[in-house]
Amino acid sequence: MKESSSTTKKAKAARRASTIASASAMKRTKKDGKTAPVKRKRAEDLGDGSASEIDAAADAPADPPTKRSKNAPSEAKALKKRKKGKKVASDERGDADDASASEAPLPSSPVSSAANADNNDVPTATSSAAAPFDLDAMLSPPRDPKLAKSMASLANKLTGSNLETMVTEIEHLYRDFPRADVTAALIHRLVASISEKTDLQHTFVIPYAALLSCIGTVMGSDVCAQVVHVAVLQWLRLKDSNDEEHHRACRNMLTLLGFLYNFHIVSCAIIYDLLRALSEGMSEEQLTMILRLIKLCGLKLLDDDAAVLKDIADHVRAAATRALPDPVPLRVKFMLETLDDIKHSKHRRTMFTNMADEPLTKFCAQFHRNRGRAARMEPLRPSLEDIVNAKSRGMWWRVGSAWRGHDSDKIQQQVQARAKQSESALLKLARKQNMNTDVRRSIFVVMMSSEDYMDAYERLGKLGLKEKQEREIARVIVHCVGQEKAYNPFYAVLAQKFCARHDNKITFQFTLWDYLKLDPADDGIDDDLDLDDPPATKPVQKYLRRLKQTARLYAHLLATAALPPAILRVLDPVRLTPHQVRFVRVFTWAVRRAIRELPAGADVVGDKHDNQGALNLTGAELMDGAHVRRQKTATSVARDVLRVVEGLEQSLVKYHGVSLRN
Repeated sequence: MKESSSTTKKAKAARRASTIASASAMKRTKKDGKTAPVKRKRAEDLGDGSASEIDAAADAPADPPTKRSKNAPSEAKALKKRKKGKKVASDERGDADDASASEAPLPSSPVSSAANADNNDVPTATSSAAAPFDLDAMLSPPRDPKLAKSMASLANKLTGSNLETMVTEIEHLYRDFPRADVTAALIHRLVASISEKTDLQHTFVIPYAALLSCIGTVMGSDVCAQVVHVAVLQWLRLKDSNDEEHHRACRNMLTLLGFLYNFHIVSCAIIYDLLRALSEGMSEEQLTMILRLIKLCGLKLLDDDAAVLKDIADHVRAAATRALPDPVPLRVKFMLETLDDIKHSKHRRTMFTNMADEPLTKFCAQFHRNRGRAARMEPLRPSLEDIVNAKSRGMWWRVGSAWRGHDSDKIQQQVQARAKQSESALLKLARKQNMNTDVRRSIFVVMMSSEDYMDAYERLGKLGLKEKQEREIARVIVHCVGQEKAYNPFYAVLAQKFCARHDNKITFQFTLWDYLKLDPADDGIDDDLDLDDPPATKPVQKYLRRLKQTARLYAHLLATAALPPAILRVLDPVRLTPHQVRFVRVFTWAVRRAIRELPAGADVVGDKHDNQGALNLTGAELMDGAHVRRQKTATSVARDVLRVVEGLEQSLVKYHGVSLRN
C-alpha cells in the first residue's frame, strides 16, 4: 500500500515536471511570434522595463504553482479595481490628446517645423510666461484642456452682436485660471483663427480687434501688447514664405494689425514700420499688402501724420518702379496710380475704410464709458525694431523691462558723431571770436556746450588748467558776455561762482581795468557819441552792446558782493575819458537795478531803512540769527556800493556836465 502511494506521488511529480518543461519550451518557440510583442508593448506603455528584460523573463523557467490563499478573492477584486482605474486614466489622457490634436495647425516656416520635429522629445514649459520671446512657445496650445475648450468655444461664438457677453466670459476665465495661461490661450486661439489659409472678410476680423480693445480696458494693456507682439512676429514669419497659403495667412494677419491701429490699440509708428518693411525687396504680393494696409488705415494715417504717409507712398512707388518688370501688369499699374494719387493728394476719401460708420467702433466707445474709462486706452507705441529685438532688449510692454544696453555701441557712435559736429562748429565760432590759443578755445567750447552754469563750472574744473591758464576763464567770460545780442545772466552767475576764489577776483578786476583803458577811437567810435542817440553804424551798435552788457556783468558782481567796490579805484573822477563816462553812466543804472532784485534791496535803493538795516523780516526769520546776519551783511554791502555809485554820479555832474540816467 505504501509502495503504491509512493509510486502515485512519483508519477504526479513527473507529470507536473513534464507540463512545466513543455510550457517553457512553448514560450521559447513563440518568442518571435505574437506573444512577445504584446508583452513588449505593454511594458513600453507602462514604463515597467525594457523589451530585453521582458524577453529574459519569458526565457526564464516558470515558477511552480503556489497554493491558493484564503484572501485570493479579495486580492482579485482589488486587482480589478486597479485595472479599472488605469483604464479611466488612459481614457482621460486619450481625450486630452484628442482635444489638443483637434486644434487647427498654424502655418509656419520649414525651418521652424524642422526645429519642432527635432525637439519633440524635449519637455517644454507648461506656461507661456516661461518663454515670452519664443514664438513657437507663445503659439502653443494651452495645457489645461478645460481652458482650451472654453476659449475655443468663446472664439467660435464670437460675433459683433454678442461681443459684450464674450468679454464678460473671458473676464470670468481670468478669475478662474492663472492670468498668464488665459493670455496664452487667447493668443493661441486668436492667431489660429486669423491665420487661415483663405482670404478672410473684414467682417470676420473686426470683432477680434474690437474684442482686444475691450479686453485692454478690462484687464490692462499688457494683454493687448502680447497679442500685438505675437501677431507681428507671426506676420514676419509668414511674409518670408514662398507658399501661397502662407501669403493668404500673412494678408489676414496684416488686416488684423490694421484694425488694431483703427481701434487705437497701437500707434501709427508700427504701421509705418510695416510699410517700410514691405517696401524692401518689392514684389507684386508685397505691393498688394501695402495697398491693403493703406486702404485700411489711410484716413487715420492722414490725420496722424500725412507727410510721412506721402513720403512712404513716394518711396514705395520708386522701389516698385525699380524692382518690377517692364511693362507692369494692369493690376500693378492700377496700384501704382493709387500711390501717385496719395502722394499728390488727389485721392478720394472713399477709397479708405471709414471706421466711423462701423457699429463696433461706437460699441467700444460706449463700453469704455460704461467701464469708467471716458478716455480710450493710450495706444501702444512699439517700433518694429523693439518687437524683433525683444529677446535682447527685454519686454517692451512692461515699464522698466526694456532697455537699450545692447545698442550702446551704436548709440555711443551717434553721440560721438553729434559731439564732433557740434564741437567742430563751436571751434569755428571760437576762431571767429579770436580765441587764438588752445586754452581759450577749450574754455569757450565748454561754456557754449554746457547745460547751465553749474555744468559749466564743473566741466571747466575738469579741464585741469594750471594757475596761469585759469586766468583765461575770466577773460573769456567778459569777452562772451559782450558779444551776445542780449544780456545773458548765465555769464554773471558763472562769474559769481568763480569769484569765490581770491585769485579769480583779481583776474576779473584786471580784466575790467583793461576794458576801461580801451580807446574806442581806434574802432572808429566818435568821442561825442551819446548813449541816448540811436546807433548809426554797425561798429557803433556793437560797441554800445558790449559796453552795456559788460557794465551789467560787473554791476551784478558788485551788488552780490562777489567783487569789492575797490575795483573802481582806477577811475579818476576828474580825468574820466569819454569811454569811461559812458561806462559809468550805464554802470550806475545797472547797479541800482541789480540791488533792487536782491532780497530787501528795494528798501536799500529807496533809502527806506532804519537802524536795523532795512530788514523786512517775519518773526520766524528774526529768530534765525544766521539769516539776520547774512541779510545785514548783504544790506551793508549794498549800501557801500550805493555810496560809491552816488559819488561817481556826482563827479559826472560836477566835472563832466553829464545828466544822470533814471
